[in-house]
Amino acid sequence: MTDTWTAQNWDVLNRRLDTGHVTPVLGAGASIDVVGSAVDLAAELATACQLPFTTRDALDKVAQYAAIDRDMPGEQLAELLRVRLTNLRVADRCTEHDIYRYLTAVDIPVWLTTNYDDMIKRGLAYNNTAARVSVALWTPPDLHWDNGQYDLGAWEPSTAEPLVFHLHGRYGDERSMVITENDYLEYLEQMARDQGTLLPACVRRRLNTTSLLFVGYSFNDPNFHLLLRQWQTPKQCYAVQPAPFRSDVELAAFTPYYERRLRELTQADIKVFWGTATEFCAAHEESRQ
Repeated sequence: MTDTWTAQNWDVLNRRLDTGHVTPVLGAGASIDVVGSAVDLAAELATACQLPFTTRDALDKVAQYAAIDRDMPGEQLAELLRVRLTNLRVADRCTEHDIYRYLTAVDIPVWLTTNYDDMIKRGLAYNNTAARVSVALWTPPDLHWDNGQYDLGAWEPSTAEPLVFHLHGRYGDERSMVITENDYLEYLEQMARDQGTLLPACVRRRLNTTSLLFVGYSFNDPNFHLLLRQWQTPKQCYAVQPAPFRSDVELAAFTPYYERRLRELTQADIKVFWGTATEFCAAHEESRQ
């Protein structure tokens, strides 16, 4: 962390956490040591479906080939995730500042993620909280996918029973996964056409009334930029991101430009903590002392 993140940032963030006005949004970087990177998964999926091309580092492109040539890449990717997650316990995570051990101890009613894994739910269970899980309804139900289980109705999440909402689906339900190039296009079309169907009312309210805390997205992550453009949240937001430069001097010069760049994508003022999720959790604990 550099001096671009101030004590005032901690004061404001901690007040909002204490009053339930923060909604975490977790990306792939939060789970990279559990399931590997998207590049790792793409390479394994390419091997599993015998991709005949040399380009095998883009998961959506590899999945698109698998969908056309082999059908149902979601099943193959879900199996890769199952292998990684079988018998994994949050209690065995190597550090007390692991994001899934530490942040899930904070009373937060709604968690958002673009990850397919169930690490947030496991982290909440580790902290003795049973969560309800749902997904974005980006494709209509059919004979192969009954998505009625995700109908939240008038139910409201609470800190006693929080919601873990998977924006791009979950590996336990392959039909819900946004994975191929075509899936992403259909997802974006649905987002533009009707956010009310894609996102339940309780999620939309959190986007409009709370500060978002992005963890696990790099500064050039297209998922991160798309979420900012789609949501246009009016509140102060925060992003925990790995530093793109080793030099504090370069980072200090880059940060004002980058924060202005983010303001072009959304209405929100976004403060950036340069560091890993673990470093953020450790610094957050220190700020509480």
